[in-house]
Amino acid sequence: MDWLNLILTAAGGATIALGAAGWLLRTQIEHRLSGALETHKAQLAQKSDVLKTEMSIYAHEQNVGLSRIDAQRSDAILAIWGVLCKWDDVFVNITAPNKSIDFQNVPWALDKYREWAKSLMRISDTLSVEVRNRAILVDQATYEVIVRCGKAIADVSTGFWAASFEGVNLSEESDLPTLFAKVQRARHDLHSATATNIKDFRNALVYEFRVLMRTEKLTSTSLQATLHD
Repeated sequence: MDWLNLILTAAGGATIALGAAGWLLRTQIEHRLSGALETHKAQLAQKSDVLKTEMSIYAHEQNVGLSRIDAQRSDAILAIWGVLCKWDDVFVNITAPNKSIDFQNVPWALDKYREWAKSLMRISDTLSVEVRNRAILVDQATYEVIVRCGKAIADVSTGFWAASFEGVNLSEESDLPTLFAKVQRARHDLHSATATNIKDFRNALVYEFRVLMRTEKLTSTSLQATLHD
């Protein structure tokens, strides 16, 4: 009986010891896992902060880049617009209705029209250069419109000169009334051939500027809707 009690007592002590050892082992494992988890969380937080910083720097760089491009686009539009307005001022001077000019004023009128004709061609050349140099900064659909209109403007500018003063020396011209009548016909043809192209050119630039100012969405459909309005 004593041996039995001794064996049972020993067995119970061993069970308790094993249980205690198991508890200690689990506690150590959980502690290690908890420490490893906290370390991992800290590492993730550190990487997250680094990533946020890098993304912030990238976003800033992108915004700065876009701002510079937008500024360049604005300058391009305004440069082309400014040259177009100069051309249009001369165009208006040439095509504006005039009162009947008596014979004594014909030489003066012819001299003014000749200077305007030369200015028209010179400005149209400048406009072509501006469009070419700024092409990369505007939308493709807009570029196609301003190239088409710019070419038409260049054509009518040289066409007016060819139909009026090409090969003419005013100081040696003897039949001024006939020359004046030819210039009048050229003025009428210039006005008829140019009105639509000027309007389309302006509308394309206005559309591009509105897109740049975020007041209109960039689509070729919306551009087409502005033409011939």
